[in-house]
Amino acid sequence: MPILNYTTTISALKTTGEIVVILTKAKAREVSFEYDNDGDPVAIKFAIEFLENLVWFRLAPNWEGVLAAMRRDKVPTRYKNGAQAFKVSWRILKDAIEAQMAIVQSNQGEVAEVFLPYAYDGTQTFFQMFKEGKQKQLTSGSR
Repeated sequence: MPILNYTTTISALKTTGEIVVILTKAKAREVSFEYDNDGDPVAIKFAIEFLENLVWFRLAPNWEGVLAAMRRDKVPTRYKNGAQAFKVSWRILKDAIEAQMAIVQSNQGEVAEVFLPYAYDGTQTFFQMFKEGKQKQLTSGSR
């Protein structure tokens, strides 16, 4: 089965604008982007208020991973290029954010809870810290 959104014609710029709307509706206090040297967005950061503090989150699409999946999947050759993978990676990220917000809207979780892996301290995300060895703190307890 081909990767989600592989046929999109929607630019990353339009998609990032749609993401801003989603996050604004979710009461994000600040939203910003990181750009590469060509002016293309490579990550989105947003802050929400949680327990009277602003907590930052950072999400970055992995267009190289998307391109690898498109090459592996049964995707027509005309879509198997970096520019298309870049657009697809942002659409997938937008869809993921929408899905997380549906969890919040249906009272199945809080914004900080569903985006916890992306909590950002200015250097790395919570998941990156977890992956680097701090996950042992979760496995040391008893069942």
